[in-house]
Amino acid sequence: MELFRKRNLDEQIKIRMFSKKMQNLISKAYYGAHTAVYKPFGKKLYYYDINSLYPYCMLNSMPVGTPKKYDINKGLKHFFGFSLVKVPVTLNIPVLPLYVKIEGQDRLVFPTGTFKGYYFSEELKYAESLGCKIELIEAWEFQKGENVFRNYVEPLFELKRTGNKDERDVFKLCLNTLYGKWGQHREYRMNIITSDLSLMEQIEKHLLM
Repeated sequence: MELFRKRNLDEQIKIRMFSKKMQNLISKAYYGAHTAVYKPFGKKLYYYDINSLYPYCMLNSMPVGTPKKYDINKGLKHFFGFSLVKVPVTLNIPVLPLYVKIEGQDRLVFPTGTFKGYYFSEELKYAESLGCKIELIEAWEFQKGENVFRNYVEPLFELKRTGNKDERDVFKLCLNTLYGKWGQHREYRMNIITSDLSLMEQIEKHLLM
């Protein structure tokens, strides 16, 4: 993160530090990968691997700026941000993840049937293109940031590609851990000493936004 902020962060791109409430909301749309096996046996198989998948995804448009409540009546087509949705899924291979309690533990599944969940708009558009009917319940719109991480990812990827084994390991860590850093939960600590009750009410209101 320090490397990115010092060398590659474009000052024109506004990346917000969110309140705890907004941070928790966005984190609900942050899921792991789909690794299910649907055909456990086959002959003459091919396998494919995307080189540096997480850094590759970081080259896409990113949500930046100050979020604002989105008018869900406008639909999904021009929406860019995070939303709570209701969706019926009948796909043979479902694409939207969900955390559910299984034997007392949260498990990531890709279910069928009708359910609610928080998702990023581009995932919802992909699910819609496969035939899912997306019902927006509430949504928060962001600005679309282009090339937010390109000047960080591309030089490090080239160094990883051309370096020796030790160098490749270091540059791979630099690429992948920045991705994970943005999904890390932040701790919020603040010490305030005051006898002004109206000030405290304003502070509490701000922190809970």
